[in-house]
Amino acid sequence: MGRILYVGVVLCSPTQYKIFLSDSINGTFRNIADYSGHGQDHCELVGASSDPPSSWLDQDYKTCYWRYIRGENFAYGAIGHDNGHRWYGRWYRCGVTIHGQ
Repeated sequence: MGRILYVGVVLCSPTQYKIFLSDSINGTFRNIADYSGHGQDHCELVGASSDPPSSWLDQDYKTCYWRYIRGENFAYGAIGHDNGHRWYGRWYRCGVTIHGQ
């Protein structure tokens, strides 16, 4: 079992959002990246039961959370050309509506 991570969401609209992770509720929320695929498995973090191909990905050379596939624990580390091709989602459409307050 992995460590507890907190999910943060910034809404572009109720059906399009940016997803972040932090290891502390008061900590820094960081990008999540994908080592294999298109970030679609990150929709699991907002309650989606399937992996829609609906994210827009950018390559970055920063430190973030990342994993290979749905259900796997997230690792934390550098991304970019020095450590393989890891991409983070600019936004996601997961088929889950989120309403802000």
